[in-house]
Amino acid sequence: MDAVDRSELELLRVQMAGKLDRMTDAVHTLTEEQRDFARDHETRMRSVEKWKLAIPVSSLLVVAAFLGGRTL
Repeated sequence: MDAVDRSELELLRVQMAGKLDRMTDAVHTLTEEQRDFARDHETRMRSVEKWKLAIPVSSLLVVAAFLGGRTL
């Protein structure tokens, strides 16, 4: 191997290391965005589930209050 081959190899190594660093940063950014999305999605789903359970219970309480308030 002569000096030109070594310098070309070193240049390629530096270029590939830079590209790898940028790709790693992009993956890290996407991972963070996905984590934030999942956290927000979980919060929203939990609030919807609370309402799904609260509406039937509230309906039953309204019916019970209506029937309990009636005088025969």
